This record gives sequence, structure tokens and C-alpha cells, in this order.
Amino acid sequence: MGGPTSFLTWPKSDELGVPDGVGRRNEFVNGFIYWHPTTGAHPTSGDILFQWRYTGYERGPWGYPAGDPIQQEDGWYRQKVAVGHAYGLIANGLADLWAPDGNIDPGFKTTEKSSFRSISPNAGGNDYTDQAKSTT
Repeated sequence: MGGPTSFLTWPKSDELGVPDGVGRRNEFVNGFIYWHPTTGAHPTSGDILFQWRYTGYERGPWGYPAGDPIQQEDGWYRQKVAVGHAYGLIANGLADLWAPDGNIDPGFKTTEKSSFRSISPNAGGNDYTDQAKSTT
């Protein structure tokens, strides 16, 4: 992945267990690498991590990351999860635009992307975390 020159940058932890007792994780400055014996090891960061956290990490409906984030033509990233795909920006993603009062920069709005909702500039107007969802 590129070590400290990757989008994750420097490690912040040794290998750690996760609540399900099966998988493992390592924390980095800009995200995590999660491992599960079925899905393997995959990084998660930025908006995709923000949405995954909101849904309950590996114990939520998305399950574990099942693929690496892949940049799409529009600049967004698509990452396979156990039940589908998540979309967003990685590393310094849109989740960094949250204000301390819980509001998001009004210049960023929501659009529908597959079974998940994500934010893109100038496209709509609802609260980001309430839109993060998956369908199975």
C-alpha cells in the first residue's frame, strides 16, 4: 500500500482485536486496516469509515470491508462491504467538514449513489449521517 506514503500514513496501534472476537484491526493516522478470515485485510478511511462507524462497524449491517477502496471516474471511491458497496472520499474526506455544532458545510449536499447516500457538492440538502444506510 505504500507504508507511511499511503493515504493511511503512520500506524497508531499494534494489531488489536475487535468486539466480534474473530477479526483484527490496526489503527493508522487516517483510518484502519481491518482483517477477517473470510474477507481478508482491507483499509477503510474517510467518508466510508465515517459511514461504517455510524452503522456499527463490523457488527453492523455492512459487516467487514470486503475489498479495497477503488477510485471511480467521478473522483469518489467505491469499497465492497459484506452486503454491497460503500461510496465516499478517503483520507481527508467529507466527514472532516462537520462543524462542532453537528452541522455540515452548507455547500455540500446529498445525492443517491446505489443503495447508499453520500455527499457531493451542490446536489441536494439533507443531514449526511441520517442518509448513510445500506440495503441487503
